[in-house]
Amino acid sequence: MLDAANFNEGQFVKKGDLLFRIDPRPFAAALAQARAMLVRDQAQLKNENRDMTLYEHLNQIGAVSTAFAAAHALHHAGSLYLS
Repeated sequence: MLDAANFNEGQFVKKGDLLFRIDPRPFAAALAQARAMLVRDQAQLKNENRDMTLYEHLNQIGAVSTAFAAAHALHHAGSLYLS
């Protein structure tokens, strides 16, 4: 993780001197992974909301049972909780 030490042993240093440099690559990779997961989760949320609206509409017109629509709502809530 430590990329460089910018001083020699026994060297005088003053406030503001850059003493160490940390390798940014692991942090950049973690940030990229978190951003990718966010995009995935946002897409999943959009799909789940679309499905929820569909099943609510289908229930209102009698195309699916209230129990089926409720079961899908529970699945929807569970998948949002687990993400």
